[in-house]
Amino acid sequence: MRSAARRTALIAALALTALLAALAAPTGAAALRSPAVSSPQLLIAEDFDEPFTTTAPGFRVNRWPGPDGRLPGYEASSGPGASGGAQRFRIVSRSTGAGAHLYRAWPFERGTAYRVSLAIRASRATRVQLLLRRDGERAFDVAAATTAEVSTNWAQVTLQGTYSWADPGSFRVAPLEDDVDVFIDRFTLSSVTDADARSPLHIPPSMDPRIGTTDTAVDFEGPYHTGRRLAPGWNLNDAASDLADVDAGAATAPGYHDPDGEGAAAQRLLIKPGSRAALYYDPRRFGCPRGRTYRISAQMRTDAGQRAGARLGVRRDIRNAFTYLAEQSVTLTGRWQKVQFQVACAQAPGIPVSIRLTALSAERNIYLDDMVISEIHGNPWAPAGDGAVSDNLFGLHTQKIDAASWRWPPLGQHVVRLWDSGTQWFRLEPTQDGWDWSNGKVGKRLEVTYVKKLIDIREHLDPKLKIIYVLGQTPAWARPPGATGPQSPPESDDDWRDYVRTLAQRYAGKITVWELWNEFDYGLFYTGDAKRLARLAEIARQELKAAYAGNILLSPSITVNGIDSLHRFLAAGGKDHIDGVAFHWYFATDPENAGVIDNIRTLMDRHGIGHLKLWNTEGGMQSCVGGGPCLNGTNAVCLKQGPCTVELCKTPGGCRPITDAERRSAVARALFVMAGRGIENFNFYMLEEAYDARLMKDGKPSLEGEGYQAAAEWLSGARITASYRVAEDIYVFRLARGRQRYSVLWTTGPPERVELPPGWNAHTVTTLSGHTAAIAGDRQISIGLEPVRIDS
Repeated sequence: MRSAARRTALIAALALTALLAALAAPTGAAALRSPAVSSPQLLIAEDFDEPFTTTAPGFRVNRWPGPDGRLPGYEASSGPGASGGAQRFRIVSRSTGAGAHLYRAWPFERGTAYRVSLAIRASRATRVQLLLRRDGERAFDVAAATTAEVSTNWAQVTLQGTYSWADPGSFRVAPLEDDVDVFIDRFTLSSVTDADARSPLHIPPSMDPRIGTTDTAVDFEGPYHTGRRLAPGWNLNDAASDLADVDAGAATAPGYHDPDGEGAAAQRLLIKPGSRAALYYDPRRFGCPRGRTYRISAQMRTDAGQRAGARLGVRRDIRNAFTYLAEQSVTLTGRWQKVQFQVACAQAPGIPVSIRLTALSAERNIYLDDMVISEIHGNPWAPAGDGAVSDNLFGLHTQKIDAASWRWPPLGQHVVRLWDSGTQWFRLEPTQDGWDWSNGKVGKRLEVTYVKKLIDIREHLDPKLKIIYVLGQTPAWARPPGATGPQSPPESDDDWRDYVRTLAQRYAGKITVWELWNEFDYGLFYTGDAKRLARLAEIARQELKAAYAGNILLSPSITVNGIDSLHRFLAAGGKDHIDGVAFHWYFATDPENAGVIDNIRTLMDRHGIGHLKLWNTEGGMQSCVGGGPCLNGTNAVCLKQGPCTVELCKTPGGCRPITDAERRSAVARALFVMAGRGIENFNFYMLEEAYDARLMKDGKPSLEGEGYQAAAEWLSGARITASYRVAEDIYVFRLARGRQRYSVLWTTGPPERVELPPGWNAHTVTTLSGHTAAIAGDRQISIGLEPVRIDS
């Protein structure tokens, strides 16, 4: 053990080195952080001066093999340090897929911020990745990371992040090049106090718009598994555990492998009739870390003279929720063709995903070769357009509009969607032509309670008000024989046409937005096929446009699990009859996990309708129903990895209650996320109490309502001129409205003390609750989970 005096001397030397950080500036988040203004609590201090043979006490080397089974070679020893000794580490050689890390394990505590500081150099210029990481099988989550450009001169690097897991972890040094010596010295690990966490972080005035990629090639050269006859890294799904259902192996005959002639094999797959077999790529090799975007391409074909259907995609691998994040379905011929798709990784924490190859035609050979996984680097938060945020963005649902105390809420909303309002088709027309608009409970509810009252509000309070009516939900008399519920599509085109025409003519110019069907990917609401919905869309468009040219017809809405269903609807011809695409997104307390929006946009582009608007017609914070997290009757946040369900919250330690800051900020953050991605409309569910999620309470805005109201005020009529993310967890939106210039910031990590760019000329900061304060001359402010507005 070192003496206290020696530890103090080491810390002082490290502080001096940090002040001389101009020796080298590492790239990534760590480069943005200023040196600490106070000393954190020291946990480990290592100067590597004491003799050791391979690795210093506490340090280890972690190695893993590539597909060929070979472990990488490495060297580790004591070496010359900045003053005294250092740890030397070299990866001598490694095959594709193999790797090695120098690491120092530590029992990190959940919710605690940690800081690593070390001096680093190399025998030649190289790049080294530094990680503060959770360890455990298939759970390599990263609390902080940076890629350092390392020279032959010593430079100090600081890395800081908050640890979010109950499992132990480690600090890791990962050389990105072989055959180069990497030296580390003056290593410290510290827990960070609140004062340290508020050390200034410099906010850049903009983000580099350039887009690049990091490509990973996946070949099929072998060796192939002798039992399952699969290429390295590939496996059969559980449904294909019986190898009698599958014929697979290496295709080595001329013409069956790489079209450029450089390879020697391709993967062949043939399934037997009735089989649900599929191939998947080991998730440990491609885990699709959330927040990242990838482009996946491969060469595919079938036998000469044949045609075969196949699907290549990225799928969630959780029982009862096997849904695709993105996929490309193709018809293959005897010629090699490039199959390509893009995916934004948006699965919930702990939900595994994999690349999947599915043969859609039985007894046809499918050949797969030359797959490339390209991570796309750039600014995924860049604004989707340069126009003003749509007034339609701000919408809601209401159930208690007929109450004597109901008032049009002062939240800045301009849209009301009629759902769970008792106004569906099966209620409006319980018998054929049995409409009753004056005395019937349902007819009168639509006619008077909703439409008449909302039109009165439009005429006297809000001329921008729009009403969205959700079509569908078939009455018993119009269903096919044997259908048991309103989720069945109508049997007759004429019955559907009469229904749509009746409403379109009656409410021409009053109801102007029509959603074809609610959540058609969910069996509770729709049991037909995509082709039938496309026909219903064609008829609805004809009748709606004939009654009122300004009517907007939206696609049937999907949940976040319904991207594949939307693809089938668009491919069946539905894309030719809609004016916009509807989806539903319940973002819980994590609206920054917005990859589902990007995946829908990509699908729209594929179908040639990227110019259409995207409407989030229903969403909000997760409710305590339908699998949503609920703890003692209130919304909850899941603490364990895996599906976030009511059952998980029944497990001790599985959930915690949602905080006031999360309630107030989640809706506000979601509105900014959607505005930045060009979403046309969002209707919060629900104005009144609905499973612990509401906008108004006792006649006043609830915590959620305060966030909604502030975000609507800050966004209405504004243009988002720039938006980007800093240091992985700080979000910046720059806005302009007339001559006003202002910014909105928040962080999903620990509270931060940030320094604003001088060019912003920032003078005041305003919170969601309306508190305003002056900004000091040092341009430093504190930010947290709740967005703040910075006025210039």
